[in-house]
Amino acid sequence: MGNASAFGASALGGLLLIGCTALWNPVQRGGLDTDVRQLLRGAGVKPARLDCRMLADTRDGECSLSLTPSDAGALIQGLKLEAIPAEPSWASSLSQLVRFKGPDCAAALSSPIERHGIARRPAALRLPGGSAFDYLLLSIDPRSQQACLQVSYAYG
Repeated sequence: MGNASAFGASALGGLLLIGCTALWNPVQRGGLDTDVRQLLRGAGVKPARLDCRMLADTRDGECSLSLTPSDAGALIQGLKLEAIPAEPSWASSLSQLVRFKGPDCAAALSSPIERHGIARRPAALRLPGGSAFDYLLLSIDPRSQQACLQVSYAYG
């Protein structure tokens, strides 16, 4: 009977872990949406549309949004985002981050897109609740005013 109880507990634990992984994105999506809205609000931007999702069971998330040219400018200036050239210098840490992150919600944007970013857990990415984002990448299609925002929650 003792072995059956141990097996049952192990099986239940395994099922709970599988269930937790499956629930990660829906549970975290609300937190990501709230955190990104707070960050945008701090830069004076209130997007008409914001659709966020966590990426699998990582600390990474992405948001699709609409940005007017003035909102895009306010976001870039408010968060002190650096422009990332279309033909990036791979020596740049932001350019390497773009290369490492690969296809994202920006893949749905038409070319040419503008990219801006900030990395290394800067003060601009601290959140009111005490957490922070490690980096933020912003991709914008200036013609359609559609944008993709990629972030990653910092450790500790």
